[in-house]
Amino acid sequence: MRAGGMVQNGGIKKDENDVLLELVHRALILWKKAEASHLDREKVRWLKSIYVYLLKEARRKSVTLNGRQLLERILYPRI
Repeated sequence: MRAGGMVQNGGIKKDENDVLLELVHRALILWKKAEASHLDREKVRWLKSIYVYLLKEARRKSVTLNGRQLLERILYPRI
């Protein structure tokens, strides 16, 4: 991670908050997919705990989606 909260990823600079929100989103998708596919309860519980942890971390840092990000996730879910 570089100074100023910026992360270099494949030549594209992303704000640290964007990276955290992306991780929260991916964790939610993995948890819901595992739940829908009726995987063992332990794995579902583990994925849910990861999602909850990341969500709490985002809340602790007061990170929220801006309007564009929210609209993208509604219209183009990355599943």
